[in-house]
Amino acid sequence: MKRRYVIFSSLLFLAIFGIGTIVFIMLMQSIARENVTTELMWSVERERLKLEAGLHSEITLVKKMADSPLIRQHLQDPEDNRLRPMALEALASYSKAFASSDVFWISDRDKKYHFKDKYLYTLNPAEKGSEWYDLALKMTDSFQLKVYFDVGLKKTMLWVDAPVFNDRRIPVGIVGIGLHLDDFVKMTYQSYQGTDELYFLNSDGEITGARDIGLIENKTNIADYLGQTGAEILAATKELSGTSGVQCFETGKKLAIAIDPIPMMGWYVVAVHHFVLSESLPIGMTMLFVVAMAIIFICFAILNLFVIKMLNPLNSLIKDVNKTLLDWELKQNKEDSGEVGTLGEFIKMAIIDPLTTVYNRRYFDGQLKQLLKSLSRSGSELSLLMIDIDYFKKYNDSYGHSAGDACLKKVAAALVQCQNRSEDFVARYGGDEFIVVLPHTDQDGARMMAERLLETVRERNIPHGVSDIADYVTISIGGATGMVNHLQRTPYIKLADDALYESKKCGRNRYTLKTFE
Repeated sequence: MKRRYVIFSSLLFLAIFGIGTIVFIMLMQSIARENVTTELMWSVERERLKLEAGLHSEITLVKKMADSPLIRQHLQDPEDNRLRPMALEALASYSKAFASSDVFWISDRDKKYHFKDKYLYTLNPAEKGSEWYDLALKMTDSFQLKVYFDVGLKKTMLWVDAPVFNDRRIPVGIVGIGLHLDDFVKMTYQSYQGTDELYFLNSDGEITGARDIGLIENKTNIADYLGQTGAEILAATKELSGTSGVQCFETGKKLAIAIDPIPMMGWYVVAVHHFVLSESLPIGMTMLFVVAMAIIFICFAILNLFVIKMLNPLNSLIKDVNKTLLDWELKQNKEDSGEVGTLGEFIKMAIIDPLTTVYNRRYFDGQLKQLLKSLSRSGSELSLLMIDIDYFKKYNDSYGHSAGDACLKKVAAALVQCQNRSEDFVARYGGDEFIVVLPHTDQDGARMMAERLLETVRERNIPHGVSDIADYVTISIGGATGMVNHLQRTPYIKLADDALYESKKCGRNRYTLKTFE
């Protein structure tokens, strides 16, 4: 028993530890994902605000430059030598105001491309790589923000282009600035302390901002770079409007993604987070969990020691019982289904008659004593029926002891069959005598039970060829009924025995009931 308890308690602790670990990890993962989601949302919003703040002044100056009357007149007539010095002076003053001094302008009249106060080349809009010019010239918006390769400069830069209109809103040229990608990436990422991947995209999904400048120069599409994850990002940007705010979602169990639109630029800022196990198991909470499991283990160990100490006497008792069973030759082979090997079975043997399987005399004596005590407190009645098999000695002599044993079993089974209540019980009093105990039963109830017992035994029709009263086994019954009032067991048994004697004297196969005066 001790070994079984230790095994059970060990398995119970392992189950608690396993389930607790699973629940802890799941809970920590849930908390970590919520924290990551919140941090990603703050991260993309913070980077959007930084970019907008960084470029806002540049874009504002470009728009003012496009609205300058001097610059507008110069682009309408670039050959006007009187106006040119003043226009160039105005462009130079604007150039000094920009964080980047790379100012450019083009007049639609001569298509001459000026960059940082120098004429570089004459632009051909039809030439491959110069498509940006017609797109910018035909814009209805005040500016466009694009990353593209300039065929004349042989450079890829971030350009802010603004068309210049005359008084009739006809485009006459373009002014703008070019921001070196190195400067743009440095401006964007130098203060970024996060470990998440950060990207800027245009509406087509082209990467316009990343730590890797090559992605920007090659206009790499996010779907091509990140595969399925990039495709999901691109699809999400199509569903976002300029005022829809930050969107955060997960792809499977490994990635979390946050997207925030940048309305003033038509771009999107994207943060991609890769989940790792260490996030789900923070050191502080993990140590707390380990300490909790250690405390539970110590409690289990102390409890086991305490219980095992309490089980020692019981284990000794079981050993004594097993030794007794062996001494009595009741311990059978394992192949025998009647093996007696537990304390419960030994106790059962002590109160059950092994032949008839009803209670034995020992149980009857002890139980009657308890009943008399409990019924005396409530002043209830008790009926006791003593039963004897008629001419059983003749039956044994005629049919043999084996047949006699079988007869006893059948009669006992018939008596048990008549029980209606769980508190009633049948006991073998000795030899061919049985007793039926009926708590809370008056004489009328005892009479009904006696008649039922007589009839049930008769219905069994057990052959009895040497009986003087019938061709089948019959019984005689003597009953005693009385209000329990501190009475001892002897008066009940004596009164029932006297009644049984009268039943036999009057011809057997009948019952006689008596009550206390």
